[in-house]
Amino acid sequence: RVASHTVQFRSGVAALPKVPNVVFVRYAPQRNMHLSLVANAGDLDHAASWIVHDRGAEDLALIARARGRTPYLYDEASGEFREIVP
Repeated sequence: RVASHTVQFRSGVAALPKVPNVVFVRYAPQRNMHLSLVANAGDLDHAASWIVHDRGAEDLALIARARGRTPYLYDEASGEFREIVP
């Protein structure tokens, strides 16, 4: 069950329409504390997606530095992705 959750998330990231992107992960209040969806490849400059923790208003600083990457929010509670319009 844990593995399928991660696979679904990764498939959702791969299907996002705008690349390159940065995906902010907002975890559900009741969640498996041993499961992290945040993981990145070693070469961030060439990665299709950056996957990072949602930090609320602090996200704007990373969006400003993301140099043209489309920002998305993933809400774990609903399982939905939505584009962030800064």
